[in-house]
Amino acid sequence: MPRRPASSFPTAALGIALAALALSVRPADAAVVVTDATSFVVAIDNNDAVSVDCAGGFVRVTDDGTPTTYTTACAAVTGMNVTATGAFDNTIGLSGVTAAAFTQMATAPSQPVLLSGGGGVDTLTGSELGDVIKGGPGNDVMFGGPGDDAFTWVPGVIWFVLKLFFMFFLFAMAKAIVPRYRYDQLMRLGWKVFLPLSLAMVVIVAGVLHFAGIAPQ
Repeated sequence: MPRRPASSFPTAALGIALAALALSVRPADAAVVVTDATSFVVAIDNNDAVSVDCAGGFVRVTDDGTPTTYTTACAAVTGMNVTATGAFDNTIGLSGVTAAAFTQMATAPSQPVLLSGGGGVDTLTGSELGDVIKGGPGNDVMFGGPGDDAFTWVPGVIWFVLKLFFMFFLFAMAKAIVPRYRYDQLMRLGWKVFLPLSLAMVVIVAGVLHFAGIAPQ
């Protein structure tokens, strides 16, 4: 009886896993990214305490107690967008954005300031001007300023129900579309593919953490 050629599936799976690991290992990005322009943008993607105000006539952003003054003059700013992304807990305060300092935005016909929370539990404080404050799916605390503010909020229970139905849909589609293995095929897949692949990933990840010097102490 002729022997079947060895399957190349384990090798291919190992190659895909190594490529995914190589793509995932990258230096950490900055938690706060600022677009220093008259349309001033602050993007937050970590647990941060961020505030915006005016110092010496220029826009200043304070991140976790560290202030940075940018080149855009406060009086020249025509719009401000401060947005948090990800399931992080942020404290964002725009109480230092005043009509006296940000004169262009003070004369805007509509709300020139957009403040958006992320997926975590955020504390959002609006400016002295007109704000559009958007809460995320977390339990956010939102404060408006003296201006004409608009609040939008998506309750966490709605997000929970939507994600629950989405997961039910994924399971139903997987059951209907994915072919079912025989028991012997499932055992062979587990012992000959997934177990070696898991052990290889343990060794690879441990090696990357050790030689990159980022292993937890």
